[in-house]
Amino acid sequence: MTRLILIATVFMLVSGPVGAETIYTCAYPGYSPKKDTVIIKFVQNGKTIRGKHSKYDVLQDNDAGLLAVASFSDWVKGGNPTIERLELGAMVIMIDKKSMRFRRGNVLYGEDDGAVRYGKCTKD
Repeated sequence: MTRLILIATVFMLVSGPVGAETIYTCAYPGYSPKKDTVIIKFVQNGKTIRGKHSKYDVLQDNDAGLLAVASFSDWVKGGNPTIERLELGAMVIMIDKKSMRFRRGNVLYGEDDGAVRYGKCTKD
């Protein structure tokens, strides 16, 4: 029994706090014609970040910055059930950890505009 408690204690010390999350609150000009400010929370848990509508895979995370990508590829039925359209793309978020500047960019198949936005984040 003592051995089991010792192993459990060592495991907890090595693995760190359970469910440790980092939360970033970021603001940037939106995609509407008025460019109304968008405020979004990104919750990082390990190699995954969740935004309001997307899940991102963390590719880089160190003292310099954070880089994460969400991607999708699917055939989607439109208003006419016999017609499908391709939805293919990626959304990239980057945070400069020193200045907390934020950049978001979209790459969507069939669209020429990369929809790049700059903003600022705080670490909650």
